Order: sequence, then C-alpha cells, then structure tokens
Amino acid sequence: SRFWLIFKDGEVDLCLRDPGFDVDLIVAVHIKTMTQIWLGHTPLDQALRSEDLRLEGDRKHVEVFRRWFRISLLALDEA
Repeated sequence: SRFWLIFKDGEVDLCLRDPGFDVDLIVAVHIKTMTQIWLGHTPLDQALRSEDLRLEGDRKHVEVFRRWFRISLLALDEA
C-alpha cells in the first residue's frame, strides 16, 4: 500500500490517494517493520542499516524524518 504524509505548519495529514504534490522523501518499509520500530522493538538505526527501512530523498529530508519519527509513548512505558 502507499500513503502520503503532508507536513504543513506543524500539522500532519495522511492521504490514501496521491495529493499531487512533489515528493520530498520516500519511506519504503513493510508495515510490520514500521510497527516494530514504533513500538520500540526494533531501533530505527538498525532498520536503516539492514535496509528493512529505506529513506530516499535528499539528506535534509532524511535527517528531518529521523528527528520527526519517534517511538510510541506506550513503548516508553514498557522501558
């Protein structure tokens, strides 16, 4: 499946159809892997090294994603 995230003025919208904007960053990952990262079971860096998660775009957008994507607060409660 493909989804589009639109970031604007601190707000995020999830689109199920292409909204027609230029794509700044492609995030290629299986939903199971993304869930494991979000729950804190798989570190983001590990998923990137193993290429289970691929970020395609310029360096600026890759770094923004790495800062933006955080694990679930529920995962932090398990620690």
